[in-house]
Amino acid sequence: MHAVFEKIAGRITPLYFFQVVRARGLSVQETLSNASVMADILKEIDHEKPFGATIRMSELWCEAKAFGAEILMSDDEFPITMKALEKKIEIISEMEAPSAYNEIMIPMYESVAEAAKEKTKPLIVGATGPFTLAGILNDSMKFSVNCKRKPELAEKFLATITAYLIEEIKAYKEAGADAVMIAEPSVCMIPPALMEEFSNAYIQEIIDAVQDEDFAVIYHNCGPVMPHLESIYKLGAAGFHFGSEVFLRKALELKPENAALMGNIEPQYFLLQDTEMLSIALEDWKATYGAQVDCILSTGCDLSPKSTKITLDMLG
Repeated sequence: MHAVFEKIAGRITPLYFFQVVRARGLSVQETLSNASVMADILKEIDHEKPFGATIRMSELWCEAKAFGAEILMSDDEFPITMKALEKKIEIISEMEAPSAYNEIMIPMYESVAEAAKEKTKPLIVGATGPFTLAGILNDSMKFSVNCKRKPELAEKFLATITAYLIEEIKAYKEAGADAVMIAEPSVCMIPPALMEEFSNAYIQEIIDAVQDEDFAVIYHNCGPVMPHLESIYKLGAAGFHFGSEVFLRKALELKPENAALMGNIEPQYFLLQDTEMLSIALEDWKATYGAQVDCILSTGCDLSPKSTKITLDMLG
């Protein structure tokens, strides 16, 4: 098991960043452009929460905005991509990637660099997976079709995106992050064979470029990927993070021997005004998987800024 997961093992590790944003009475929009504020939030999670790691997910907006997509930012919601940047694959496949050191990403790197100076536990950042980012920029349904009908153009666009993501993750690594969680939920839209060609191949390129004994890549998918699981496990990622639609027992049986598995408490439970369903889920998880050192209790995806205090208090 990778050294990052040896430090996390046995400790709950939720995707908690936006909970501190809300607890501090901050705006999501203002927070995500302010390196100092983000650094303070990362430090608070590190110093004051009993979690195994500090995690900040990009929530599928940073890279899309860096490429030029229109993003709706609000005070108390996740950032939302308003529309595809360009629906014609012939046009978007010719697009040049921005520099990884762009005005959107620089505050993200700076916040990690500042927080890393005082970290006491692994600091994990998020990045959008290549297939998912291509779908956001080209339209998810259209890009899935383009992979079948115009594969050369789809692959050209994916190569551009992948080269950008490698530089972005290297910047995070240089800033002091210990791992990156690559979110690739859109592969649920295509069969496993296409996933291996149009997602896995590019994610493996990223893994080969950035993962080493000090820095881990974690593959994240919060979608219904049970049919894709064996293909996903062909990746050389140090860890895999799944949502509640993945049957964790089967995922444990199939996973590579030295990889860690994270998940998969349903994030929707944290929006409720009572703790019954969350309590049952947590107790069941601990009873079933608590003895597995390579299985780490986490939320299945990023927790909403609107999560309720009564449920969040159950995490410590």
